Amino acid sequence: MDAPSDNEQSLLRNDIHIQATYRLTEALVAAEKRMRRRIELLSEVVFETDREGRLTFLNHAWHSLLGYELDASLGSQLVTFVVEEDRALLCTGPDFADCARKRGRSEIRLRKLDGGIVWMELSIAPLEEGGAVGTLHDITRQKLAQAELAKLSLVASYTDSLVIIADSWGRIEWVNDAFIRKTGYSTEEVTGRKPGELLQGPNSDRATIATISQRLKEGRSFQCEILNYTKSGEEYWVAVHISPIHNAAGKVERFVSIQTDITELRRTQSDLKTAKEVAESASEAKTQFLATISHEMRTPLNVILGSVELARVDNAESSWAGNLKRIDENAETLLGLITDLLDVSKIEAGQFEWEKVDFALRPLMEKSLTPVSERATKKGLLFQTNISPDLPERIMADPSRLRQIVVNLAENAVKFTDSGFVVVDVTQRDKR
Repeated sequence: MDAPSDNEQSLLRNDIHIQATYRLTEALVAAEKRMRRRIELLSEVVFETDREGRLTFLNHAWHSLLGYELDASLGSQLVTFVVEEDRALLCTGPDFADCARKRGRSEIRLRKLDGGIVWMELSIAPLEEGGAVGTLHDITRQKLAQAELAKLSLVASYTDSLVIIADSWGRIEWVNDAFIRKTGYSTEEVTGRKPGELLQGPNSDRATIATISQRLKEGRSFQCEILNYTKSGEEYWVAVHISPIHNAAGKVERFVSIQTDITELRRTQSDLKTAKEVAESASEAKTQFLATISHEMRTPLNVILGSVELARVDNAESSWAGNLKRIDENAETLLGLITDLLDVSKIEAGQFEWEKVDFALRPLMEKSLTPVSERATKKGLLFQTNISPDLPERIMADPSRLRQIVVNLAENAVKFTDSGFVVVDVTQRDKR
């Protein structure tokens, strides 16, 4: 077989070259189609411009995010879609590619077809053949969240309540000045830590702490009261309201905790509770006193009435003397009980006053304790009164109150002694 001529060889090489070029072109076209499909699936806007910033390519995210038709937008300057205040961030004209090389990444606002505004993160880079390629990523939600957070921070800065903003894990991101003043912790000391690690201590209620932890895991709003601690260890009470902040997907992004210092309120409530208990105790004691005194008044009254009746039918001189003595003693006892009742009334009315008169001490003691001695004897007890010889015969004091105190002490001793004896010692206290 004859070798192909030079002409035939040349034609063969051209054919192979054409086929290779065709196949390479097909591969490039297929690769470009695959790339285009992938670009069209992106949620970010992908664009290309010529040297002067006119749009030469846009993916469908442009229409989805801004509402403009692609064909109507191509050929327009990218800057025409940017709000006027942000246009200085983009260059126009023949310097667009060079400007893109310097700008890199920035945040700009684009106006939608319906007049709304979308925040975009712009990433742009120059092309070797001129023009630029870039992406626009929608950051509207993040910017709105930042704006809301800034407003919240501004409001929280001027409130006396303690405000904490924490991430979805409960770690502190921000606290207001009221929190810093109350707790003594700086922002740097608390950032990244959980409030419970810093603020709760040995007297904080374990059940409440467990409830807080559970509610945070569930992502639910709740309120509670808890005892917290400052950095220096000082205790303080707060009423806590915690609310979750959700993203568009419904997941918790962060928590906002507002704490109101209720230390004084709790102290006042405690004082009121104590005062109420004291008042109830005093009322109970008063009731008991009146019940007891009413019972005690019957005994001297019965003796007086009985003695009067005996005096009426008994003509013996000695009997008259004995009956009159009993009448006198029990009348004194009854007078003392009535005096006690009056004293209670005077104390409640704030009109109680001490007397200071000169009187003989021994006769008062003997006369006051005689009825008590008789009751002790009837009970089978030995009753003895010892008055120190060192005591003066006469003293300056309130005789009614002294008698009242001595009789009450002696009667209680007799009342609570079942066997044996009761001794009343009256001595002078060492003035040192």
